[in-house]
Amino acid sequence: MPIRSLNHGSGKVLFSHGPVDIMPGPGGHLLRVSFDVSGDWLKGLEVAQTLITGDVWCNNSPASPWVGALVPRVLTLRPLSTSSWLAVQVYDDQLLALEKARSDQSLDLRIDIQSTLLHPSEGFYPVAEDQVTASIGSFDWARVLDRVGLQTGLLIRVAGPFVDSNAQVALADSMEDLPSLAQAVSRLRQARAQLGEGRWEQCIATCRRVLENLKRIGPPLPTAKSIRTQADPEKLNEAERWAALYYATAALTQPAHHDDTVTLGFSFSREKAEAVLAATAGLLNVYTSVGAPQRE
Repeated sequence: MPIRSLNHGSGKVLFSHGPVDIMPGPGGHLLRVSFDVSGDWLKGLEVAQTLITGDVWCNNSPASPWVGALVPRVLTLRPLSTSSWLAVQVYDDQLLALEKARSDQSLDLRIDIQSTLLHPSEGFYPVAEDQVTASIGSFDWARVLDRVGLQTGLLIRVAGPFVDSNAQVALADSMEDLPSLAQAVSRLRQARAQLGEGRWEQCIATCRRVLENLKRIGPPLPTAKSIRTQADPEKLNEAERWAALYYATAALTQPAHHDDTVTLGFSFSREKAEAVLAATAGLLNVYTSVGAPQRE
């Protein structure tokens, strides 16, 4: 990244920013940007301290909404660059709003930085300001959301195991995936990554493979025919109603796998992929839980 400067008159704070990551927390999270910083007027073992403050804005929409204030940090400057970071506190709702604002493009954050020297020498301006843009690509942003367990518009926790007892389950290339919860969860993660990359059709197609795996590892389902032939839907028992949701979700995923006269005109969008992914994750959670619906 190009080197920027905060001009304090007789000296400058030089900095360049690196990648963006996140430090998850139980309530809020720290969205962090890594920095390399130095003081160009310092020599040898000299050091100086500056207080870094500022604000972060989202440049992906015309209104450029405010994201939050930088967490104030005192940085120790040296003649050579040292690594540090700046962060803004964000919550799940804010991450989802940023995900929506980026509209399948890179996320562009504008950072207004203010440097305040704590012990300025003669000839130094105590305060200097600059503005930089930190961009996060779709793939890296999906990893940020993955670190906090955020998917679609809500948080769904699917119980492990995330790996088999003997070894990590490799993703199968055929429709006959190895029937295991670890495989289903791996597929679910794959679908979520495809959603973050804007690959709506692939996300829905992968959800179908999760559902096919789930049908083999979960309790036996009532048949689709038995549900369709029920004259009074109000008389469906609990297991049949959950099965109806399973078959309906599976039917929504079918067009992503087949091109025929019926499905050829189907369209795929973020909203549809989010709905299918949320339903798939929810079904996986329900059918692998202790109180999974059982046939009577």
